[in-house]
Amino acid sequence: MQTDVTLQPMMSFMKQPIIIILLLGLFFTALFFVLPLFRRKKKVKTVTKPVIRNMDDAKPRYIGKLSILAGKYQSGACTTREAYLKMSDLIRSFVQEATGINALNMSLSDVRRMSMPALEKLMEEYYSPEFSSESKGDVLQSIDKTIKAIEAWK
Repeated sequence: MQTDVTLQPMMSFMKQPIIIILLLGLFFTALFFVLPLFRRKKKVKTVTKPVIRNMDDAKPRYIGKLSILAGKYQSGACTTREAYLKMSDLIRSFVQEATGINALNMSLSDVRRMSMPALEKLMEEYYSPEFSSESKGDVLQSIDKTIKAIEAWK
């Protein structure tokens, strides 16, 4: 008995499994990468009238924290970027406590939609020193503006 070993011609195997695998690959690629581009973005719920809370104890507490931050900055215990990050956190926490709106997770465009001009103005001032490659800004002047905004908050 003679056995003969010969090579099979290219693509002589079944083509259907390859076609099915390719189609499934295209389907999942479209599902995970293309379709999300066409989905609508969730709209941020806007609150027309924020809830006003008793600020008698909150204002002095946040002003005290800002004063401590100014002292740390003047003593060199924190950098310009760290000071601006902390200021941003403090004013957002204050607004959240004052209004009940979760300002900690809001971007500048979200704040603009909420029509809070005091917070918007401060956040615009903080953005450059927070996110630029070289943090430049007048920390003490920004702290003073933040304190005045808290004092004027109604």
